[in-house]
Amino acid sequence: MSIAVALIVLGLAGLAVSVILAMRAGAGSAQRERDAGLAALRELSWKEFAALVVKAFETRGFKPVAGARKPGDDGVDHVLERGGQRHILQVKHGGAYHVGAAAVRRLLAVLDQQHAAGGILATSGEFDAAAREAAKRQPVVLLEGEAMWQQVGPLLPASAVATAQARVAQLESAGRRRVVSMIALSLLLVAGGVALIAIGKFGVSSPFATTAPEVAPEPVAEAPVPEAEPAPAPTASATPDAARVAPPKVSTPQELANQRELVAASVMLVDGVVSASWQAPSNTTLVLALRAGDEAKRGEVIKGVCDVILARDELSFTRLQIYDFNLQGDAEKNVRFRQCK
Repeated sequence: MSIAVALIVLGLAGLAVSVILAMRAGAGSAQRERDAGLAALRELSWKEFAALVVKAFETRGFKPVAGARKPGDDGVDHVLERGGQRHILQVKHGGAYHVGAAAVRRLLAVLDQQHAAGGILATSGEFDAAAREAAKRQPVVLLEGEAMWQQVGPLLPASAVATAQARVAQLESAGRRRVVSMIALSLLLVAGGVALIAIGKFGVSSPFATTAPEVAPEPVAEAPVPEAEPAPAPTASATPDAARVAPPKVSTPQELANQRELVAASVMLVDGVVSASWQAPSNTTLVLALRAGDEAKRGEVIKGVCDVILARDELSFTRLQIYDFNLQGDAEKNVRFRQCK
């Protein structure tokens, strides 16, 4: 491969990479906003962060229960009530916080002591796999990451929002500068390759180039040209199908994971739902714990859950695995399965 062609190929490859980086930068702006917002949340004091979490649940119909106890007494940070049922809220604050299964087990013990219907474990850090496993089929909701940002982000103070927006703008500006620099370098490579080709085509010699003596080409006998065979008629399989419809856009695994996280957090806010978690490893089954007790109430709760799920097309075929804590007997024997669509 000549130097000119190599330069053009490198330049075009650089332009292609630049386009991909620009597309990723646009698609990642929402994630950068979330990450910057979570960072702003972590800079709040524990008291400020807990107050935002309580306020977020107030907008969903939960009412704080006033009492003489201080946050943290007996493992209870806040007591929330909705529909005559009490829920215990525990808040774990800090960016380095990795909440494990022990915190879930402690909250379950507190629920038993306080005779509460359910518990909420909220963190500005993250839960590990053991914590998520311990919370399955239990009346405990885990709130973190994307779901936390969706619930609490709109309630952030204006100063914290401005800080988060400034961080996002700084990251996006740095990304744009990198893309522009790569485009400029790629265009230079393409221009250099084209210039070398032009020099060779129009006979413009370099002062450092040497001229080889001209040699008369030897005559070459012309080979007979074979008759071209007629092209085969296109088969039915090779004929494009005009009615073929382009496949729908499929979300990436990370986008689907974010949708599931948001659905679980939104479903938990449906009146009557105690907890909601996705069953690993397929993540096509949403495990629900309810406190309904009769078919009419259970039907209302499931309809509210399905309304949340069907709003996202790619999750519309989710299967529901339902446990009703108000039914008599072991919850394992009371499992029911439903399909929203």
